[in-house]
Amino acid sequence: MGTGQKKRKKRKMFSMKKDQGTKALLVSVSTALLLTISKGAVGILSGSLSVLASALDSLFDALLSSVNFFIFRAANKPADEDHSFGHGKFEAFAEFLQGILIAGGGLLLGYFSLQRFFDPREILSDPLVIWVMIFSLGATIALTLFLHHSVKKTSSLVIKADLAHYASDVLATLSVLVGSILLFFGAPVWIDSLLSLGISFLLLKTAFGLLKEGFDVLTDREIEAKDRQKIVILLNNSSFLEGWHFLRTRRVGSQIHIDAHLVFPDGMSLRKAHALSDDLVDQILKIFPGSAILFHLDPSDDSSANEKMYNR
Repeated sequence: MGTGQKKRKKRKMFSMKKDQGTKALLVSVSTALLLTISKGAVGILSGSLSVLASALDSLFDALLSSVNFFIFRAANKPADEDHSFGHGKFEAFAEFLQGILIAGGGLLLGYFSLQRFFDPREILSDPLVIWVMIFSLGATIALTLFLHHSVKKTSSLVIKADLAHYASDVLATLSVLVGSILLFFGAPVWIDSLLSLGISFLLLKTAFGLLKEGFDVLTDREIEAKDRQKIVILLNNSSFLEGWHFLRTRRVGSQIHIDAHLVFPDGMSLRKAHALSDDLVDQILKIFPGSAILFHLDPSDDSSANEKMYNR
């Protein structure tokens, strides 16, 4: 495949990922707003703290998905003079910010849940609450399946963050639904506070995952060991190489950056070594589509000098 064809294919893939990501986030915002309104109205009418907590969770989702929409579009802008490596870390920053906001919401909800547990209020048992929660559960499951598909298509950290908090919503909504059914059949009102406390723990768990992944990307942590090992195996199986060293990887938004030093036989022409390294790049791109790969071609093994230079 020629250089021009590769560039056209890369642009087409980039455009498809951007369109899929934009569509996913618009669907997320619309669904979250619908669930916020429906659960909020029923929660106010019934006085159920767990339903109101679920509505608050959906409101967070709507706000975060709205922010994600603009972050995703900014992160997927082409590289420019001020950002020659692209804008991918905008996604990691957004993910980290989401983690902070969700953690704050989880802590606040936990406080109110404990307060209501020790000072219970009467809750109106109404079949409408159950039907609204059934609708919410179905809508959230459908959304998570769609987002899961979008994550596979785009590898976007922003959409992955969206999927994380909507996936926790499935468990939260299911717990509220079970609680609403129990209350309808005469269960004590403290169970509502207990369920809302459970939702706060789910929010904190989701927040921790987002904070960790966002921090790892922002600090240029190596990619997952199993993914890195795929590159190592490929390099080890390359018969035309005499060796390799100084492999470095990192994730920037939805893109993986890979660079390494390749040792070619002494006397091989630069033209041939370059062509062979291009073939190796194509093999890696089949495993990690859209990756940014940079190889340094060595005529001899200078790994000890590299290690000394970079204190590795």
